[in-house]
Parts: sequence; C-alpha cells; structure tokens
Amino acid sequence: MEISDAILIGAKKRKQGFRNYFDIDWNLFNAYLYNQEITTMPDYDDSRFICSCALGAAVEAVNAKIPFKFCSKTKNRFQENSEAVLTFLIKQFPRLIERIPFAVANKYMKFDIPDDDPEYKDGFRIVDLIGNLNDNTRLSREQIAGILKELGY
Repeated sequence: MEISDAILIGAKKRKQGFRNYFDIDWNLFNAYLYNQEITTMPDYDDSRFICSCALGAAVEAVNAKIPFKFCSKTKNRFQENSEAVLTFLIKQFPRLIERIPFAVANKYMKFDIPDDDPEYKDGFRIVDLIGNLNDNTRLSREQIAGILKELGY
C-alpha cells in the first residue's frame, strides 16, 4: 500500500487535526458536553473525540489499534509519543524519507523561499512535505493524497 492510499483510508475514520498525529477535537468534545445531560465526564481518550492529521490517518489505515497504541492520558491531557509514531510510519512506508527536489515540494507548499535555496539543495523529505501540507498549507487529507499520487507516492 502506498502512503497516499493509506491517508485516504484513514481519513474516513475521523476528522482532520493539525500539529499532532492525533489530538483531542475540542470542538467536538465541547459540543458533546453542551448537548448532553452530563452525569459523568466522558473519557478524554474516547475515540469519538480524537482527530488525526494526514500522517495519523495513514497510521490508522495500517493499524486499527491506533491512536491508543502511541498515546496516553496524563492529567486530562491527551499525549502522543511522536517519535514512536514517526518510527512506525517509516517502518510501514520507507519511502517517506525519500527526498524530492525542493522546487517540486515548493510548488505545493508555496513557501516564500527561492527554489535554489542552498538549505534545501538535498531536496525535501516526503514526510516533511505531508506535514507541511497538512499543518501549514491546511489542505484536506484527500488533497494531500492526490498530490502524493501525482508524485508517485
């Protein structure tokens, strides 16, 4: 399975999140609280309240136990082990660490950086492109998957 396919599959499981592989969807959580006669506080780890970024969606596509395998609740704060998630992703999708020319990546990210910037002479990793498209450019996971398919991923 390619990373683009995994993102599409995982995107169907929950709402899109930003800046974390998995996080609490506070809007959904608060709406639930507002619309319910609460007798007990729902668990923060209740999967109904978790959202995922594009890479988090890919993880869920290949491992149904996610996000709880990589996450824990500490003092009512949902926490993920980002290093473990990234390690898992690269093991499942080794091409994530491949580099594409920065000019190609920049076409989608719209950085205000010249395509020939020496900092990016070795190219831009696919995993970083996905994160940037999700968090900074704020494309939908379906749009991100479309770009990845176009690039052969």
